[in-house]
Amino acid sequence: MSFINSNSGSILSGINPIIFKNNHLWEQISHTDNLQQAYDWLCNNIKKQHPNQDIWRYRQHWQQRLPLLAQALQRGEFDFQTVKVVETNDKNGQLSRLEVRSPEDKLVIRAITQVIKRHLGPTLSEECTHLEGNGGLPQAVRDTEQFLINNPHSHVIKSDVKGYYAHIDHVILTEQLRHVFPNEPILQRQLWQFMRRTTEFGGVFNDVEKGIPLGASLSPLLAALYLSPLDALANKQQSSCEQSFYRRYMDDWVWCIPSRWQLRKQLKKQYTVLHALGVQPHPDKTYIGKAAKGFDFLGFHYCPTGMTLADTTLSRHKAKLDRLYEQGASKKRMGQYRARWLGWVMSACAASVPVHALALPDLEGLYSSPAWSCSDVGPSSVCEGAVYTTPAVSPFGPSLYAVRWVGNGLPRDFPLVPLLLTDKPSSAVLPHRPALAIARSIIIST
Repeated sequence: MSFINSNSGSILSGINPIIFKNNHLWEQISHTDNLQQAYDWLCNNIKKQHPNQDIWRYRQHWQQRLPLLAQALQRGEFDFQTVKVVETNDKNGQLSRLEVRSPEDKLVIRAITQVIKRHLGPTLSEECTHLEGNGGLPQAVRDTEQFLINNPHSHVIKSDVKGYYAHIDHVILTEQLRHVFPNEPILQRQLWQFMRRTTEFGGVFNDVEKGIPLGASLSPLLAALYLSPLDALANKQQSSCEQSFYRRYMDDWVWCIPSRWQLRKQLKKQYTVLHALGVQPHPDKTYIGKAAKGFDFLGFHYCPTGMTLADTTLSRHKAKLDRLYEQGASKKRMGQYRARWLGWVMSACAASVPVHALALPDLEGLYSSPAWSCSDVGPSSVCEGAVYTTPAVSPFGPSLYAVRWVGNGLPRDFPLVPLLLTDKPSSAVLPHRPALAIARSIIIST
């Protein structure tokens, strides 16, 4: 029996059934080898846990727990426990509530993820770049930039879902899972329990009837499946028009269409699909219009003159540094954060585009005095492509060195772009390579 009947064609579009014998995937999930692999993953992710956490007691008797857990899973008798909710500060410094599951629940969720991602992942759209093997955020950014360079007169639909994880409908997602795993009744039951969870906060229990949990290893895969009808709609349009383009990262997507009348036609279909899924675009993060006017996507701003960092990306970076300073973070800690942030910026650069083509703003302007100062790298600031570490006086201390990229063809007066900070004083001159490879080699070596 189907959970829902209306709009079933819309919510199942682009989802192909995976046919095995009855409970075949669940047998793989409950196998001791798969559970041991999930346990190893769990141990690698708990190194910074508090000594009083339940995970240490769970690890102590793992060899006795493993066969009992495998038997309970194989018989379909395993039930997820009540999820505890704790208050904590999020990455923006705001107080938020976080769901914390028991160690055994985390292990089982990971075991399920390990099996179904091998079978479900290849059936999902390749344009969904957050899935493993599809390139991630850097691939989405580079593909978008390259398409707009070749098609600057395109029309764009850029948007994301408002409160995506919190608004995923359990009934719709379950119908999609029943369609893709038709012969897996035990797996379907466990996935329903994973979504339809009971939470406890301050002694008050609540049944969650909408939304999937943040931070769970299974959530990105289910989130990718949920918007498969949108991927199918875009893929159908791409197959009929070579000058169209579509990429999605989680719930953020960009859709480039060659003409205005086609944009209006596809926009109507898009809203029909989103309405059938019970979600709506975020009004403040939606752009519909000409690509030449510029728009933000995944932290970058795309315009006819090239790709730059979005204003919101820079403001969040500065806010994070200010927050670290207010919290009394060490200069080394602040330097490490900036190094990771700049590494993220560089990872999204197109391999064929030099760093200076990003038109990075004056990053030193983000900081109060003392301002950056850097010794000259030599008589000429133009070379075939090299990486230097030069003495720098920065807000993070005079003992640090700024690793800087000098690209091929830069003018003599062009400001050197700092990639990251290091405490290694030696200079490194590397043969000419794309900016992306240079940045990655530096990040790994330091």
